[in-house]
Amino acid sequence: MSARGGKTKRLKVTRERQKLDLPLPAEELIALLNPLIYRELATIGAIDTVMPREKNPGYVMLMRATKLGKQASIEQMASMIRFAGAQPAESGAPAESMLKMQSALARRIGTTPVLRAMRLAETEIVRAYEEVFDRLGGIFRQGLEKCWRRSLKHLAVLTAHIAIRGAKLEVEEILRLPMPLESYFAHGEDRVCFRCLFDRPGKLPPLERADPHPYTYLCAACHEEVLGDFPSDLLASAGRWTNDEREAHVIERALGRPAKLKAELLVLAKMTGIAPDMPAPPMPYKSAEDVSPKRRAPAQPRPRVELGGIASSRLEQEYSDALFDYDSVRGSW
Repeated sequence: MSARGGKTKRLKVTRERQKLDLPLPAEELIALLNPLIYRELATIGAIDTVMPREKNPGYVMLMRATKLGKQASIEQMASMIRFAGAQPAESGAPAESMLKMQSALARRIGTTPVLRAMRLAETEIVRAYEEVFDRLGGIFRQGLEKCWRRSLKHLAVLTAHIAIRGAKLEVEEILRLPMPLESYFAHGEDRVCFRCLFDRPGKLPPLERADPHPYTYLCAACHEEVLGDFPSDLLASAGRWTNDEREAHVIERALGRPAKLKAELLVLAKMTGIAPDMPAPPMPYKSAEDVSPKRRAPAQPRPRVELGGIASSRLEQEYSDALFDYDSVRGSW
């Protein structure tokens, strides 16, 4: 890149920053966001410590989903810090080492202590988001709100699973949930749907695949929602599917990124007791009308194909004429 091109690029970035306006001085913004990144990184390190030792595939999926959400929050806050012209935090030490040790000890006791340790760390992260949220404004406030809402959803998921694993004796956990425990777990068991992370009731039966494929579980509500999202032409032929074909189609679509993202934005928000993250409405656009007088294009002459008698027999010539016939070709296409 030439010096002139680099200067033009820097001027463009400067103008964009002036257009958005930082809500705080760069030093204060970094002081607010970097501690949040430290906490999220430390929690990811703890999840990486206990996830390989977890034997329940449902809770492996739950931890993986939590990790992906935290990575998205870190990337969002890191972009804010880079926009301010600074470098975000890249390590969660020393809090990460402490959380790894606590999680390893909890893993030896069982899954429930691990979930409690994760819920304790998530509670502190939610509180930290609440303290920082009111000090930001504009697009930075909107970005931090997304991170805060992700943390609230993770906290609700962990709270519900701790409550159901306590055989409904976890009165304190049940009271923290915005909905009855039966709304989260239809069968009274600690099962994890691979799409919504709960076991919600629905009109269709849940789908469970164990052999010969890797274990997969889809709750009844997700079965109903995913099947309803199929295109109309494909849904019209669903009545001819066998049970195995129906299961394969629904599970493949449910584990895709669009279906999981819809569950995160709509279903998890509802189960957490917060407003759904509805997508922004499409931007209105103006459609121009052609007011010029209509001019009819001149008729095109009919094409004529002359093969010049390339066939060696009469039947072969008839076949060649039919093959290149204008009307028959147009009728076929």
